[in-house]
Amino acid sequence: MMGFNLFGNIGNFTPNHIGFIIDGNRRWAKENGFDNTSVGHTYGEQKVRKVMKWCERLSISTITIYVASVNNFMQRDESEIMNLNSLVKKFLRIMAEDDMWEVRIIGSKRADVSPSVEMLYALCEKTQKKEKKHKINLAFGYDGRLEILEAINNLLSEKTGAVDESGISKEEIENRLYIERADKPELIIRTGGEKRLSSFMLWHSVNSYLYFSKLKWPDFNVYEFMMILWNYRLSKLCRTFVGREGIPAGEKV
Repeated sequence: MMGFNLFGNIGNFTPNHIGFIIDGNRRWAKENGFDNTSVGHTYGEQKVRKVMKWCERLSISTITIYVASVNNFMQRDESEIMNLNSLVKKFLRIMAEDDMWEVRIIGSKRADVSPSVEMLYALCEKTQKKEKKHKINLAFGYDGRLEILEAINNLLSEKTGAVDESGISKEEIENRLYIERADKPELIIRTGGEKRLSSFMLWHSVNSYLYFSKLKWPDFNVYEFMMILWNYRLSKLCRTFVGREGIPAGEKV
């Protein structure tokens, strides 16, 4: 392995923005003999910081981490949600001292989702003092359908009287989403073996390359990550030099 650079140059096909659906923390804890499945979230938070280091090496500017959905807040035990809140607060305090990463929390601020989310928004804004080279979005109390609904409602509330004949434009909606329209993820990775988006970045993921890893999030490693990036690179190369119409039917790229 001497002299081998795992983070070798993969050219101009590295994604600028990667979304991570970090599934499998609780199952990982059970499989590893922990009575308290929230331990899986603790290991998961540590893995997030490792992934951030990998992205620094690869000059990936933005990542979005799906920490907890609106449904998680509704269905999970209160103790588990409190543990997640504590982990996010710990993460924000650590990142306040970091010179590389700007942190944002995205999700609904509605009080009926979780009163703690608004508090975390305030803490995040307090600890982030300047723009930094990389950006991490924490999707916390998030639902892609709710994001679109809130954007439309905000737009309608801004319009006086009836909507004119031109209706509502796509750009008007995009300007009111949690994440800027220019900041769409080129790649979305879901760990844990499930093959679904679970309402993650529904508007933004129309053209995203999707990869579903069988590894649970705490087990996600740099070798899996680089393999996914090379697959992504191959997909981009094929579409650039072959074109979608040149890919035989049934072939996966």
